[in-house]
Amino acid sequence: MALAGCDWIRKHHGLLVTGPAGVGKSWLACALGHKACREDFSVAYHRVPRLFAALSLARGDGRYGRILKSLARTDLLILDDGGPEKLNDDQRRDLLEIIEDRYERGSTIAAFSPPRGNIGQHHRLHKAAGRRCAGMRHEIDLDV
Repeated sequence: MALAGCDWIRKHHGLLVTGPAGVGKSWLACALGHKACREDFSVAYHRVPRLFAALSLARGDGRYGRILKSLARTDLLILDDGGPEKLNDDQRRDLLEIIEDRYERGSTIAAFSPPRGNIGQHHRLHKAAGRRCAGMRHEIDLDV
């Protein structure tokens, strides 16, 4: 219930929601985003695979910096569907760049599934990146 009050957004904290597919990570992230909208916060929702595709194209046409600046300015950024696929070097850099740009300036909800196959290093990267989301203070593991 504390998350529904939106104080964590005012304090620029982040939220990492983890769990396997189908347990409600996206639903929870969107519900908190909807509440933030009603509290007059700016909110942006991005599916991580599509965001990475857009950033890849933006590198080529000169919009990369503008997109990153736009992501950094929003009060609450929701990054959904991250984790099941392995990240390439550009995607890892993009994710960390987004998180660093938002550190202590905005809140981020990262809804991540455990990676398929070899969980080891990739899972640690996703957890580490998620915890750094704007001073990660909250974590919900929906592993059932």
